[in-house]
Amino acid sequence: EEYEVKVGSCEVCPMDQEEDTNSSSILISVGSAVGLVRSVETVVQLLRSCGGTSVVPFAPISISDRPQFDHRGLLLDTSRNFIPVPLILETLDAMSMVKLNVLHWHIVDATSFPLRTRRFQQLSGWGAYSNSSVYDAEDVRAVVESARQRGVRVIPEIDMPGHAFSWTGVPDIVSCAGKQPWELYCAEPPCGQLDPTKDETFEVVRTVLEEVTRLFPDRAVHIGGDEVNYRCWDEDAALKRRMRQQGFQDFSALWQFFEDHVLAFTHELGRRAIVWQDVLDEGLQLPSGTIVQVWKGQEAVLSIAEQGFDVVVSNADAWYLDCGSGSFIDGGRSWCDPFKSWEVIYSNEPCEDVTEDLCARVLGGEVCMWSEQVDETNLHQKIWPRAAAAAERLWSSSSVRDLGDARRRLSVLRERMKARGIPASPLHPAYCHEHPGSCDSHAAGQEGSSRGVVDFPASASETYRSSKAARP
Repeated sequence: EEYEVKVGSCEVCPMDQEEDTNSSSILISVGSAVGLVRSVETVVQLLRSCGGTSVVPFAPISISDRPQFDHRGLLLDTSRNFIPVPLILETLDAMSMVKLNVLHWHIVDATSFPLRTRRFQQLSGWGAYSNSSVYDAEDVRAVVESARQRGVRVIPEIDMPGHAFSWTGVPDIVSCAGKQPWELYCAEPPCGQLDPTKDETFEVVRTVLEEVTRLFPDRAVHIGGDEVNYRCWDEDAALKRRMRQQGFQDFSALWQFFEDHVLAFTHELGRRAIVWQDVLDEGLQLPSGTIVQVWKGQEAVLSIAEQGFDVVVSNADAWYLDCGSGSFIDGGRSWCDPFKSWEVIYSNEPCEDVTEDLCARVLGGEVCMWSEQVDETNLHQKIWPRAAAAAERLWSSSSVRDLGDARRRLSVLRERMKARGIPASPLHPAYCHEHPGSCDSHAAGQEGSSRGVVDFPASASETYRSSKAARP
């Protein structure tokens, strides 16, 4: 993605001279098509409108640029609320503007299964919200091709074995489906986990992964692995009977069995697997080459890198865009309060407290747009321009940290996004945009320093132990 841009002689606004004498030239040097996409976006950022034309007011300029991290992503959850394809395409446009290069498409979760599969059509037939709330092969191809043209990879996520209620369209492969009270069996309703004791479960999983890898050409696929709840399996009598017959001593061994099979499928399909950190937190074994996505806190980055795994950083105390909107369950606080301001997002350094040699294991990071309270009516306002703060952090050197400078850049970016049809939220009153620097804080240490304390969900074994102790 490296590129070089050179702009020749200084251009003068035609309104400031009697006749147009501008003769500036722009030279772009790149080593790849993606580098060209990035360089053109930089040139667009340099342009200023003046007298019905565009000029580069600060020429001559020479820019040599390349990203700090190779993986600069946005997670988009389209399961909890369906996001129409046109909005996904607009999101890709905005991502290209800020040089984000990975769309992590969290396409399937407990609440709905919107991906239409050819063999097991009952997955979306039963699991999608409606016949119109489905992504078919043509939709996926449109997203993947639009992303390719913008230098963006599309990595699909099929979350499993937890978050699997929406798989109930295939009979008898989901344990504790819709069971109440949900708080005992899952992190968020509706509950349901895939049953690893049944051959039918792996037949469905393998088929889904085969179809996913045909639709998504990227070299990686995300197979989930978060928030598994042992009590869900423990109260399934038939599952426990099969466990004993198959020789499993505990639920950790059962989960390991599931992950081993899915990781083997992924490898056979020629893909590199990504999992959430919960798999390692539970002490399960992962093959070398597996990428681990961290969400429970920055401190896990070092320990996972020390184990020899590549890491994608998405710590919820800084890079979860849904936080601070209140709980959709009871109207109280959201679990990851407070709201993550652009300052908090910008100040989050993926390699913080990580040694230089282990930082090479940090591929980059993703900001996450979970959609419990997001749909087509407010998607762009929730993402932009806050995600751009993460984009700059992942592209620029860690030495580029001044919040006042970043505020002015983001303010200009927000106006550019509006002009290109992306209804990004305002950062501040229009006065502050029109008078750069006039609204900066003068209190030392007051900007971008507070992430708040996030009450992370317990691990599978912790949830299981505490729920057993609470039984009557």
